[in-house]
Amino acid sequence: MLIRLSRRTALDMVYTKKIDEETLVVTASDVLEHEGIEALSMRRVAQSLGVRASSLYHHFPDKSALLRAVAEKGLRQLAEVLEQAAERTGPDPQQQIRALAIAYHEWALAHPHLYLMLFARTGGVSTHAGGCGTIGG
Repeated sequence: MLIRLSRRTALDMVYTKKIDEETLVVTASDVLEHEGIEALSMRRVAQSLGVRASSLYHHFPDKSALLRAVAEKGLRQLAEVLEQAAERTGPDPQQQIRALAIAYHEWALAHPHLYLMLFARTGGVSTHAGGCGTIGG
């Protein structure tokens, strides 16, 4: 059975913006950085993008999957910062360790919510995105 829409009905339909996984991860990262892990939800990310929360589930099956993607992005950023710090130092291992420690510390201070999501432990269970699906409640 073929359903035909009148031209008027087709024009009246509201279409959501096109979004992709990278846009979702960047937006979720922004929400995390500015509002904290407690504020990060599929609904909040959708609100930031001006789309319905249900449209996010086409890209990520649940909040944990989105948080894993945010965590992966954060770890790549941290790795890049550490690589840059290592490249700026000479061959002296003590200088390298010091530069890495300083870069790590500065990154953690610059990204406190992301740092806590990635590395904090609560009750012996990691709160990072790989931790038993207990992220953010």
